[in-house]
Amino acid sequence: MKKIYFLAGAAFFMSSVAFAQQGNMVQKDMKPAAQNDLVASPANVQDPGIAAVGDTIWSEDFKDSIPAGWTVVDNTSNGYDWVWTTNPTISCTYTSTTFAASTATNGHMLLFGDKYNSDVACTLLTQPVVDMDAFFQTPAMDYTAYPSVFLKFQQSFRYCCNSGTTKLSVYVSNDSITWKEYNVKGKYPFIQGTGANAASKNPTLQTVNISDVAGGQSKVWIRWHMTAGSHYYWQVDDIAVVEGNTEDAVLIEELADFNYIDGGFYTMLPRKQGPNTPVTFRSAVFNNGSSTLNNVTLNVKVKDASSNAVYDQTSAAKTLSSMQLDTFAITTPFMADTSCSDIGDYTFEFTIDQTETDQDPANNTISVPFTVTDTVFGRDYGVAGTTGGPDAWADCTADGNEIATMYEFSADATATSISFYNMSSTDSSGISVILNLYRLDINGNIGSSPYASSDLRDLTTADLGKWITMPFTSPVTVEADSTFLASVAVFGYNNGYDINIGTDLVANQPDATSLTNCAGTWGWISSQPMIRLNANDGSGNFCVGVNEIENAHNLRVFPNPNQGTFNLVAENLKGKTTTIQVTNVIGQVIYSKEVRTGASYMSETVDLSSAQKGLYFVKLINNNAESVHKVIVQ
Repeated sequence: MKKIYFLAGAAFFMSSVAFAQQGNMVQKDMKPAAQNDLVASPANVQDPGIAAVGDTIWSEDFKDSIPAGWTVVDNTSNGYDWVWTTNPTISCTYTSTTFAASTATNGHMLLFGDKYNSDVACTLLTQPVVDMDAFFQTPAMDYTAYPSVFLKFQQSFRYCCNSGTTKLSVYVSNDSITWKEYNVKGKYPFIQGTGANAASKNPTLQTVNISDVAGGQSKVWIRWHMTAGSHYYWQVDDIAVVEGNTEDAVLIEELADFNYIDGGFYTMLPRKQGPNTPVTFRSAVFNNGSSTLNNVTLNVKVKDASSNAVYDQTSAAKTLSSMQLDTFAITTPFMADTSCSDIGDYTFEFTIDQTETDQDPANNTISVPFTVTDTVFGRDYGVAGTTGGPDAWADCTADGNEIATMYEFSADATATSISFYNMSSTDSSGISVILNLYRLDINGNIGSSPYASSDLRDLTTADLGKWITMPFTSPVTVEADSTFLASVAVFGYNNGYDINIGTDLVANQPDATSLTNCAGTWGWISSQPMIRLNANDGSGNFCVGVNEIENAHNLRVFPNPNQGTFNLVAENLKGKTTTIQVTNVIGQVIYSKEVRTGASYMSETVDLSSAQKGLYFVKLINNNAESVHKVIVQ
């Protein structure tokens, strides 16, 4: 069913559902997850955001109180207001977090939906659940002398329960009647951002170009307003309005399309699939300055683990007017090679350029990691940003319901097993799973029965917080240009038990790469479950022995190469401590840290920013077993 085609025209990041008779599944109104079950997102993508370099016009750090003239309003009339507080740590039914803004302890603003929808002890939800509709607002400010105006602030948030309808927005008006909305769940002006039930980075530095409303105006009001979201929190501090840039192109969003437009992104691709899997590239670019930018281009380099460019292409040039957002595309495809020596980590490096000297070059580049494997197909980075299962979606709480990820084969292969990440919050007994492989026909219809299946497995305490790999009862042949769903079928819902499968929030995926099967009805979902498919070329020849996901610690380092700071992820750990060592090429230890690892999974950030550029070796020592990974600091 595969259709390989490339981008034409300037339409931006369209979603194309590739399945017949499947629609979008509706997420449940309320299924919050415990915050301490989540793992922080890895630093796998350079994400400088939008920055302003001009002088500060005014600033507010909320020291001692809410400033005079500022307004706090709750439109529900329930007293569910934004409050001023000096305590950065909040805890309630589904919340446990500490705001890390620069001056959070001398005062900041908080909208605590979790507390407003819980009992006094903060241990139980109250019913009915009430959505927040509250804002705080500045008094009128004068920007007559400033044609380019940027708003900056630090925030931390988590919201429930619908990414499409819940709003965390800044509104700006120059007459107090008409208000322009700026979505601040992600990098403005791109509308995507942190999804429902996921925690944002803490803190996030948000910068919004509000020149189109505020520039040159004598009276401007700014408000922070949350609507249609019930639980969790929104914290705001260290607000400033600054003069904006004149020449500043910003790389807002990057996308690598495997096979075809919106074919989805593979974080891991088996080597035998590479030569027949074309990858093309798109990016959204925003003119964040007050001047027109000329000859704006997108360049993409694919670099191997030694920082050698194995692909280097540049888009056609465009002109961008002030505050214009446009799409840039490169349609000459990159294809990975097939030999054992090509296995390893790669980086897709997106960079924009223009005739004018950019005042903030830090936001001109985004680097995205990608791995060529021997046998593993993956769409996740191995770090759970939130949890999910079939029951996160409406009418999907019966035994046998499934959650799945789509994989498309460009070359013949033999599928042997499926792996999924089982969160530590899954019930330690009462849950059983079968892993199924479904085939899609030429019209995109999903088979009524599995193409291959594993045996039934009862999950136990030993299965919590780790990857679980289950082989099919018999390996199956999959042909080139065929499409499959790797699914987890869950049993135990009928008896009140629950499973939580890790969900990746970092890999940039379009809709329709993941689905659920609810009582026989398939539909695509807007999240990326951590479900991988394992397939070899059928020859019996392997480069790295058994399935990579079952290696001692499945040690991964990303981004790689990097600027000296990177994430290390390891699995299948035993005992209470793990040692991380970094050595240079002559064996000298330049970094050593002992980490307490009560669970079988670990995610750590390593800082080598003071080290010289070059090749290093990261060694992980756990329970008398060692894993080693090369890393390049550049």
